Amino acid sequence: MEELSRPELRPNGAQSGAGERRVVIGDDFTFSLHSNKSNLQVEFRPKSEESAHVWFINNTTVRCDVKEYERRVSVRDKVLHLSSVTKRDEGSYTVWEKRSSKAVKNVRLSVEGRKENVTLSNGETKEIRLDRKNVTVWFKPKGAVNSSIVDSAAGFEQRVSVQDGVLTLRSVTKEEEGTYTVLDTEEHEVSTITVTVEDSTGTERRSLFVLIAFPPLVLIIAAAWSKCKRFKTQNKQHVEML
Repeated sequence: MEELSRPELRPNGAQSGAGERRVVIGDDFTFSLHSNKSNLQVEFRPKSEESAHVWFINNTTVRCDVKEYERRVSVRDKVLHLSSVTKRDEGSYTVWEKRSSKAVKNVRLSVEGRKENVTLSNGETKEIRLDRKNVTVWFKPKGAVNSSIVDSAAGFEQRVSVQDGVLTLRSVTKEEEGTYTVLDTEEHEVSTITVTVEDSTGTERRSLFVLIAFPPLVLIIAAAWSKCKRFKTQNKQHVEML
């Protein structure tokens, strides 16, 4: 593989194109290469590793030092695309013009877990898909300090489970209310699910509000429609008289 020269960043080079980007796990990461040159190099320095990865770009052809990235990295119209971002993609990306050894772009990528809010009624059962199968789910009850793994939490065996990438909450009560943090096999946070459990009183109140508010609304709409229809009829008769 070709050697990558790494001169110091120039004030009018990478710093002028520097930026911070935040991407949610599973989404795509794109950025302009900030150069019209055909031969470029992208140096990726992972946040969690000491070594750097090098991608060689010739127009739209990309050669990567790791096969995983060859499947996920592409270039179109001088824009680099990295698909299906994971926590391992977090770090610094520097674009170099190969011949001049000039750094023209630097982007620092932060990868965040997905955030999801789920509201359930007391006694309801819910299946929540986690986008991947091999995960560990930690549960932190609302107002609590400590968390515990779902499968080992005392008293949860019958009501909460994780299987084949699905978190199942059965006949929920206030005890299941809280935060469920999903971690992948490398202990990276994939998503955070905040579950709120409403008591039956709150649900009944909303249902009662709908029952009370809906009939008058229908009457108002009907009256407006009837008035509009009478106005059109009167206007038509007036025109015919003329």
